[in-house]
Amino acid sequence: MKHNFYLPLFILLLSILACAFPASTPAAPTLTPIPPTPNPPLPSQIPATATSGAVSLFTGTWIGPDPDDGSVMTLTLVQTGSTLEGRYSDSYSGNITPPGYDGTVTGSVLSPTTAQVTMNLSRHDGQNIVLQANLALSGQDNILTATVTSLTDVGLWVLTRE
Repeated sequence: MKHNFYLPLFILLLSILACAFPASTPAAPTLTPIPPTPNPPLPSQIPATATSGAVSLFTGTWIGPDPDDGSVMTLTLVQTGSTLEGRYSDSYSGNITPPGYDGTVTGSVLSPTTAQVTMNLSRHDGQNIVLQANLALSGQDNILTATVTSLTDVGLWVLTRE
């Protein structure tokens, strides 16, 4: 019996030729790519104009109830660039007369709606306290929420722009 040697060789040669020739060039995609979403700036990358001049969102007089006793708290702030300065006063301090803590406030604006402050407060009887707080603006920048971070038994202060 005679084997046909040329048929397998012919098939091998055709398969090599068929695979070796490139196919037609694929068409370019017709979809328009979506532009990348920009990353929001880090607080350190916020331009000075975002926290100065006409955009002094923290500047003003803020009034609200003390969550401990219902007395009136007043926080007056002036924003210059990324710096905050002002005064704090409270109209009640238990049976101490004249009532209330009063003192200076200093701090830094971290973003257009957040800041950190330190309040050096005293009463007429010599009682002194230093409070540190994080501030956050909301309600179209007419509500200022203060979270006191230096004491654990102080509730949130919610103050409104006067």
